[in-house]
Amino acid sequence: MVALTGRREIAVIRADSRDLVMMSVPDLRPIGSARLPAGSDGQAPLSLHAVAGGRLVVFARGVLTVWETAPLRQTAPGLDLRERLSALSPQEVDQGLDVLPNVDGDAALIIEGTARKVERWDLTLGRATRNHLIPGSGELVPVAASPDLTQLITYTATVEKPLTAWSLPTSGQPTPAEPPGPADGHAFDLLQFLRSNPELRYNASFSISRLGGSLGYLTLFGEGGKLLYRTDEARIMSTAPQDWAAHLCAVLGGRSFTSAELARLPQGADPTPCEHR
Repeated sequence: MVALTGRREIAVIRADSRDLVMMSVPDLRPIGSARLPAGSDGQAPLSLHAVAGGRLVVFARGVLTVWETAPLRQTAPGLDLRERLSALSPQEVDQGLDVLPNVDGDAALIIEGTARKVERWDLTLGRATRNHLIPGSGELVPVAASPDLTQLITYTATVEKPLTAWSLPTSGQPTPAEPPGPADGHAFDLLQFLRSNPELRYNASFSISRLGGSLGYLTLFGEGGKLLYRTDEARIMSTAPQDWAAHLCAVLGGRSFTSAELARLPQGADPTPCEHR
């Protein structure tokens, strides 16, 4: 999983490793690393978010931590959610908890999809300050949250308009509403939604089947709308900026995309990255 922390660096974590690695862009050279808390095994959910001030919010191995990146160091003991994960069935563990931090990284929504439960946690105090039960049935699939965590966008595959924006008030029940743009919700395109709502805090683990049935993961970064597209083949594709063109060209080995690869590019992606080096 990848998060952009500055103009020329990214943070990377993997499910099979306890290492948090900083890398330069676009050459992807390691420039720093740290060990994440031991926590549980690698089957626990994984998320990585860049927040204000170049900091990171990491949820790995059942432990939620906040990190400074200059230098790379953990800023607090962390929030241990392993007991929450242990209460889930083996089928629920992988997607059982999602974490969406606010823009400053001092608070986060912890979302238990199977129970449709949403909690707001103060990461400085290490305690829950708000609890919500989202009306409806079936698993709650979070897509994004507003920067102040007062609204949660969820996805439902079985309805014509799959996106719902839930208000998360200080008191009272959550209420549903149409999410902000694009208006044509039934022709759902996550890339279009990302471009329409760059200020939202996105769930990097959210995925939908699109482009010929391949699984597409889209992550929106701040500072100019930087976007990665990761398919089941683990290719990195960028719609912008040109910082990524050199890396894309290196991935391709200088060649052009094949016709099959071109067919799987998200709408608006650069089909000729090597020409822009």
